[in-house]
Amino acid sequence: MVVEISFIFLCVLTLTLSFLLSKFLSKSQTKNVPKGSLGYPIIGETLGFLKAQRKDKGSEWIEERVSKYGPVFKTSLLGSPTVVIIGQEGNKFVLGSSEDVLSAKKPLTLQKILGKQSLIELTGSSNDTSATLMSLMIWKLSRDQEVYNKVLEEQMEILKQREGNEERLTWGEIQKMKYTWRVAQELMRMIPPLFGGFRKALKDTSYQGYHIPKGWQVYWPSCGTHMDKEIFENPQKFDPSRFENPSKPIPSYSYLPFGAGIHYCIGNEFARVETLTTIHNFVKMYEWSQLNPEETITRQPMPYPSLGLPIKIKPRCNIS
Repeated sequence: MVVEISFIFLCVLTLTLSFLLSKFLSKSQTKNVPKGSLGYPIIGETLGFLKAQRKDKGSEWIEERVSKYGPVFKTSLLGSPTVVIIGQEGNKFVLGSSEDVLSAKKPLTLQKILGKQSLIELTGSSNDTSATLMSLMIWKLSRDQEVYNKVLEEQMEILKQREGNEERLTWGEIQKMKYTWRVAQELMRMIPPLFGGFRKALKDTSYQGYHIPKGWQVYWPSCGTHMDKEIFENPQKFDPSRFENPSKPIPSYSYLPFGAGIHYCIGNEFARVETLTTIHNFVKMYEWSQLNPEETITRQPMPYPSLGLPIKIKPRCNIS
C-alpha cells in the first residue's frame, strides 16, 4: 500500500512539474526562441549529452543537432533549458558578454553540490587542465611514432647545445621547444581540456534574432570552431604544422583551450612552461610503450585515457 501511494505521489509530482515547465516555456515561445528539443521533463537531454561525453563523441552530439536545427538551437541540460551557440561569432557573443547579461556562475545543480562559495573549482583549474594535457601528450607520443621522433629530436638537440655541465632547463631552451608545443596545441584543438562552458542569462537577451529568456543557460562548445573546416583545413587530421605560421594567425574566438576575451585564462603561459618542462624531462630520461595501444579517450568531464594510461617504462640509456 505504501509503495502504491509513493508511486502515485511520484507520478503526480512529475506531471505537475512537467505542466509548470511547459507553461513557463510556452511564454518563451511567444518570442523567437531557437528551434530544438528540450527532451524529457526535468532531465532534458542531459543523459544523452553525458553519454556522448564519456565516449568522447560530444562533437558528434552537437553536429547532429546543428544539422537538424542550425548553429543556434535549444536543448535542456543539467536541469535547465539551454541555448547552444556554435561558431566564431557565437563564441565572441558568449565570452565577450558582460557578467550582468551572461553570468559565468555554475549551473544550479552544481552549485547545490559544491556550494555557492566553494573553492574546489579553483584548485581544479590550477592543475587539472595541465595534468590532462600532459597525460594526453604521453598518450599521443606513445601511439604516433612520427610525432614522437620529432619531439625526441627537438629535445635531444637542446641537450646537445648546452654548455658545460649545466643540467637545469633554462628559459631560452623552453623557447626552442616550438614543435613540442605545436603538438600540445594541436592536441588541445582536437581534444580540448574543456569541451565548452555554461553561462546563465541574468536578463532577457538576443543573438542573431533569437530570443534568450532570462534564467536560461547558454552553452558554447569549443568543437564548433575547433572542428570547422573553414577555420582549420582537414580538421580531423592531426597536424601540428597548422600552428607554425605566424603570418597566418588563427581567427580570434576560434581556438579556445584557454578561453577568449575577458575570460581568457591568465595561467596559459604557466601551463605552457609546466607542460614543456615535464615533457622535456620525461622524454630525456625515459623510454616507454603503451600497454593498451587501442586505449581511447573518455570525458568526465575532462578528457583522459579511458584505462588510466598504463605504460611500460624504463630509463633511457643514451642521455647526452
